[in-house]
Amino acid sequence: MSRGGIPCRICSPRRILGRLGARFVRVDWSRLCNFCTWRITFIWFCRSVDMWLLLLVAFSAGGLVASLLVVYLFYVLSTVPPGCYADLEVLPGVTMDCVRVLASEYAYVPVPVLGRVPLDVAAAVWFVVNIGAALWLYKTLTRRAARFVFWWRLLGLAILPYLLYLEFAVLKAVCIYCTIMHAFILADFVVISIFLRKMAPLIR
Repeated sequence: MSRGGIPCRICSPRRILGRLGARFVRVDWSRLCNFCTWRITFIWFCRSVDMWLLLLVAFSAGGLVASLLVVYLFYVLSTVPPGCYADLEVLPGVTMDCVRVLASEYAYVPVPVLGRVPLDVAAAVWFVVNIGAALWLYKTLTRRAARFVFWWRLLGLAILPYLLYLEFAVLKAVCIYCTIMHAFILADFVVISIFLRKMAPLIR
C-alpha cells in the first residue's frame, strides 16, 4: 500500500498488526473473565431455580390432589376413596383402613367460627399456601419470602409426628392418602432446605 509510489507507514500490515496486538494486550481480562463467570452462574442459577420450583410445586400439587380427593369423595359424597380398604397389615396390629382414620374424632380440627373442620381441608389449604409461597420466592428471591417458605413448611413437618402417633399408636390404622400427603410434606421440606442452602448467597 502506498501513496503515489511511496510506501505508507500508516497502512502497512506490520503497523496494523501492531495496533491490534496492543489493543489485545490492553483488554482487562480479569473483568472479562468475571463477566463471563457471572453470566454462566446466572444462567445456571435460573435453570436451577426453575428445577427447584418445579419440584416444590409438584410435591405440593400431589399433596393437594390427595387431600381434595378425600374431601370430595369421603366428606362430600360420603363414599370410600379408592384403595382405602386393603387386606394388608402394615405392622403387627396396624391395618390399612382409611375409614377408621377419616371417621375418627381425631380427623377433625376445631376452627373458630367454622367449628370442626376435617384435617384434609386444613391440609388442602396448607398445600395451596405452599404453592403460593414457592411462587412468591421464585418471583422475588427475597429473604422475607425465603423465611416464610421455610417456616411454613417446618410447621407442616412439625405436625407429622403427632399424626403418625395417632395412626399407629391410637387408631391402629393407616390411611393411604394420609401417607401420600405425609411423604409429600417430608420431601418438600427436604427440597426447600437444600434449595435455600445452595441459593443463600443469591437471595437478597
